[in-house]
Amino acid sequence: MKQIYYVGIALFLGILIISYYSYISFRKLNENISPIIFNELIKPYSRLIIDGDYQKAYENYTTHSYKSKHSFSEYNSAQINNKNHFGELLEMSLTSGIFIKMADKENKWIYRGTINYKCSKISSKFTVDVAIENGVYKIAQTYPSQLSFIKMKSMIY
Repeated sequence: MKQIYYVGIALFLGILIISYYSYISFRKLNENISPIIFNELIKPYSRLIIDGDYQKAYENYTTHSYKSKHSFSEYNSAQINNKNHFGELLEMSLTSGIFIKMADKENKWIYRGTINYKCSKISSKFTVDVAIENGVYKIAQTYPSQLSFIKMKSMIY
């Protein structure tokens, strides 16, 4: 009976130790990755959208995979529709301040985060998948966030 007690305590302590190190590892990843993605991708990308330089935003900040799914013409139309529907983009910011590292459908590592899409008429949230391509963070996919409480059309952000 004592053995079962000691095994139970050992398992409990093992789970606690693994949980603690997982938490520390996850926190460290987010503390390091999130500010880099925000400063190197989200801020300059949103600045180009605000300035109306959709060509440069598309060319410099989206992955090859993204471009294979969405032509520039489609992307440009979506940006114009976004402007008409949401109003002028004022800023993009991180909703939670974290990006979660995960594998996508193609078994490549991505970072997924939720972005505040603050506009002059309607503000919203969208989810972005970020991939590293040629050593640079780029947008791999965007879609409406489940954290958004307004009815909205699916659009390319």
